Amino acid sequence: MALLTNNPPTVGSEITLHISPPQKAETLDMLGRVIYSIPRGPGLTYRYRIGVKFIPGAPGDACNSLQSANMIEALEQRYRKRGSQG
Repeated sequence: MALLTNNPPTVGSEITLHISPPQKAETLDMLGRVIYSIPRGPGLTYRYRIGVKFIPGAPGDACNSLQSANMIEALEQRYRKRGSQG
């Protein structure tokens, strides 16, 4: 996932993303690791673009739940199809 920010976390750091999926009552808390941070240039609303890789879904405290990972995958599929249609 790519995000825009003015205060980028350190590359390699673990972060928690609070995601509110469309038409869902609950918010997903997803663990991810920052894999890049790129300055965007002067005059833009957000100064950095960061890339986050989700930590794989698995049972355990330091992992995303399988249910959350499956919901994110379903959202990726849904919006990837929309984007490819123009």
